[in-house]
Formats: sequence, structure tokens, C-alpha cells
Amino acid sequence: MKSESVNTDEYCCQTTNENDYVDENKALHEVERLRVRLSEVVKNPVMKEFLEDPENKAIFYDAIEHPTIQKLITLDKQFKNFYRVNRIIRYLSGFIRRYPIDYDKRVKRRNKRYQLILNKPLVHHKDNTQNEVGDLIIDDRSIDPLEHLIVKDRNLFPLYNKTLDKAVQHLTPKQTRILDLYYDKGFTNKEIGGLFGETKQNISYWHQKTLNQLKEALENEEGE
Repeated sequence: MKSESVNTDEYCCQTTNENDYVDENKALHEVERLRVRLSEVVKNPVMKEFLEDPENKAIFYDAIEHPTIQKLITLDKQFKNFYRVNRIIRYLSGFIRRYPIDYDKRVKRRNKRYQLILNKPLVHHKDNTQNEVGDLIIDDRSIDPLEHLIVKDRNLFPLYNKTLDKAVQHLTPKQTRILDLYYDKGFTNKEIGGLFGETKQNISYWHQKTLNQLKEALENEEGE
């Protein structure tokens, strides 16, 4: 039995390329189908959020009430851009909430693993005191730049921020893909490098460059 739930992708997120041939009759038929279920479609959580933006709302209803191929292509592009940006923002927001917890777990595991080594006597003094291996190690916890950024600024990315939203839109497809794979799919830099045919060092560079780019956008907002 076919599900009656509304799939917003069915109407607004199909792949459209200006160079592709568009079947006008089929497109207009899809608009008629959408009109019939319009009251149900606009209740979809994703569509409700999309239509909260006045520009999106105007484009949507203009395309539905006075459909042309060009208007439908414009609507399709507008929706896909909204969908892509919001996915990235949610990934980052979820990451900000999860990362400190994961980081604390990693630190505890690491500390437990090296506790015996760090407490091992290294140098005995005449007064019977002794140095341990841990005394010679700088206590920076080997925090990489990404960990330091997230742990220091746990609320760096709010759930919705216009400045971040705008900054994400200026990322290249490669940058958004790296964020998607790393934070949503759980890929490592090495695994992402395999997909791109690049070294993990190069992916790490782009990864950090992207986060710095977003962080700089927020810092500039605070300084204004």
C-alpha cells in the first residue's frame, strides 16, 4: 500500500539543470497534483520552515498559482539551496552539542590508558623524591585546533543564525561535502580523502579552513 505521507522532495527537490530538456506538460501536471494536496504539503515541517522566509513564500505561491517552466526551475533552485544550507547548519549544531561529550570520553580513555606510564618513576633524587614521566610532559592534552575550538566555544553555532546561514551559502560544494561526510556520516579525514582522491592531510587542511571561515564570520558579527 502506498504511503500517503507528503514527501517534499517529490515536489521541490528534484534535480533540475537548465541544460536539460524539461517536459512542460509533465511539469504542469505535477503542479496540479501539488495544488490538490497543497493544504497538506504546507503543513510538512520542512515546507513550513521554507515558507517562513517571505522571499521563499512569494516564489512558491507564484509558481503554484501562475506556473511556468522558468518559475518552477527558480522554485526548485530556491528550495534545494534552503535544504542544503539547513542540513549543514543542523549538522554543525548537533556536532556542537555532541562534541564536548565525545571529547571528554576520549580524554578519559586516553588518561586511563597512559596512567601507569605517566606515574612510572623516572628520576630518583638524593632526598628520596622522584620525578615521574608525567612531570616532563606539557599538559596541553594534545588538543588539536578543532577540539580546542569546540571545547572552548561550546555554543559557537546557534541552531539558527543569519550570519552563519549566509557564511555556509558561500562555502564551496567541496567544503559542504567534507562537513557532511565528517559530521553527519562519521567519516575520518583519511576516508574522505579516499573519496576525493586526496591525502588526509589535504582534507584536514580544507576541514580546518572551513571551520575557521565560519568562525571568522561569527566573530566579525560580534565585533560590529
